[in-house]
Amino acid sequence: DTLGELYSWYKIEEVAKRTRFIVVGRRNIQPEVLHTFAARVRQDFDGQLIDAGYTGMDISSTLIRQRAAQGASLCGMVDSAVENYIKEHGLYENGTLS
Repeated sequence: DTLGELYSWYKIEEVAKRTRFIVVGRRNIQPEVLHTFAARVRQDFDGQLIDAGYTGMDISSTLIRQRAAQGASLCGMVDSAVENYIKEHGLYENGTLS
C-alpha cells in the first residue's frame, strides 16, 4: 500500500537515489496492481526496487503502533526482540513515537 504513495514522499527523488525499495505484497492488494506500481517505480527511479517475492501477513505499521500504545501483545506481528525493545523504551506510548 505504500508503494503507491512514494510519489508523495518528501524529496522522493533524493531518497530514491540513496536507497533500494523492497516490495512485500499484502493479501488485500491485487498482484496486477502491485506489478503496475512496481513497473512505474522501476522506470521513474532507475530500477531501484526489489520484489521480495513474498506475500506477508496482513499487518500494517499503524496496527503495530496502535497495539503497542494500548499495551497489547505484538506476538506474531514482530520479532520478540523488537517487541521487547518497543516496551523497554516506551515507544508509541500515547499513540506517538516517544
